[in-house]
Amino acid sequence: MKSRGVYETPGVTILQAAHRALESIALDREVGRLRDSLSVKFAESIYYGFWFSPEFEILRSLIDQTQETVTGDGEYILQRPDHFHTRTAAGRNLESWYNGKVLTIAVHNEKVFGQAPMPENINRTLDALAERYDIALPTGDLFYGPAIKALLSDTVTGGYAGTQDVGGTRCYHLAFKDVGADFELWLPIQGEPLPKRFKVVQKGRTGQPVIDVTFNEWNLAPPITDATFKPKLPADYEGIAMLQRAAAIKNTAAATAPASK
Repeated sequence: MKSRGVYETPGVTILQAAHRALESIALDREVGRLRDSLSVKFAESIYYGFWFSPEFEILRSLIDQTQETVTGDGEYILQRPDHFHTRTAAGRNLESWYNGKVLTIAVHNEKVFGQAPMPENINRTLDALAERYDIALPTGDLFYGPAIKALLSDTVTGGYAGTQDVGGTRCYHLAFKDVGADFELWLPIQGEPLPKRFKVVQKGRTGQPVIDVTFNEWNLAPPITDATFKPKLPADYEGIAMLQRAAAIKNTAAATAPASK
């Protein structure tokens, strides 16, 4: 008897790992557990050829709902050089606070939060998130000051790609390619040159996730106080560890190790 396992289909193995990585960002924890518990029954139905059985139709309907595109609104507040607050009402409903010393990230759908010490400014904190924790904030490239230095490095190619309408506003369309990401930017032809849309394909991340953001409003003088950047965590939220990437821990250890004699 020949077993046709996943090891015979490396392409499917890669796609499965990429898909699971995307689900870890967008899918609610309990929904993910329910989906996983039904996966064995789903596989059994396929194995026995029950493609059109009532139970298979129910299983397929439930699993299809877990694979819908995630969209939602978000709010980003920055106070340079060392404060920000973000919240996204989509997927796992994430919220973060950074005060120049500590970053707090809350996953409201799961009632958990994590905290970690961070560098002294936004630019270095964004770098630390990517290098230590493999976390990339949506539209994080626009957080850098100045953003143009983060976007237009020496390896970037591209430029003007025409004009398009974004939400009824005529915009210049700019398209660029880089080593780790491709990105597009839409700027109004008239008025303040503040982005109306920003799209990034993260080629260097598992699954090449796509972030496509349309900006509804820019407020360059928002009413903010110190309380804006102070975490607001309900008492029933559980604190969890923010795990660093193994490579980051190894690099840190190597950098801090005493020189051999």
